Amino acid sequence: MNTRDSSLSCKGCFFRTCAIVILLNSISPCYSGEFDSEIKQYKQELEMNPKNVAAMIELARRLSWSGELEEALRYYRKVLELSPEYVEAEIGIATITSWQKKYSESIRLFQKVLKKYPNNVDALVGLGRVYSWTGD
Repeated sequence: MNTRDSSLSCKGCFFRTCAIVILLNSISPCYSGEFDSEIKQYKQELEMNPKNVAAMIELARRLSWSGELEEALRYYRKVLELSPEYVEAEIGIATITSWQKKYSESIRLFQKVLKKYPNNVDALVGLGRVYSWTGD
């Protein structure tokens, strides 16, 4: 068996490895000690500018990565109250829902995003990830 054939025998390994690398790169601030300070900075920004949806999104991301899922969900929902078209908030909610092992709900939320934005890579990857976790 040549190298190419052996790589095909590990169905999905390449993509799983890429996903892990991307995830680790995206959450690297929490390992460097900068994570808590970023959360604090975004909260300070929101005290001065309470309708800054970009800051809310970034805060929700960091909160979710730090395991503060319910607080992150509150910020994502607040974004959708202020800007219902903000797809990143919908994807954030669907992602957190999947982390909470609410797979059916997460699948429904990702599919809802994909109905509006069929080529949204984040929603496609998120939906694929949930399907892989459920074995579907």
